[in-house]
Amino acid sequence: MKVLATYSIKGGVGKTTTAVNLAQQAAASGSRVLLWDLDPQGAATFFVRAKPSVKGGADRLVSAAGSLAANIHATNDPR
Repeated sequence: MKVLATYSIKGGVGKTTTAVNLAQQAAASGSRVLLWDLDPQGAATFFVRAKPSVKGGADRLVSAAGSLAANIHATNDPR
């Protein structure tokens, strides 16, 4: 498994766009991809036309009350 992450403390530098495009290219090359959108704005979720289902942000998702596997949703691309 390979992990790629984009990070910057500055907003508006293209982190989400980069992450979404890297995920799409990896999927197009045949890899199975998990794009994890931790941004409160949820822009990556919007880009892949998925509906967010977790209220309370990343803290709730990874807490004992959350369930990561139950919150993975497919997109139009099967990979």
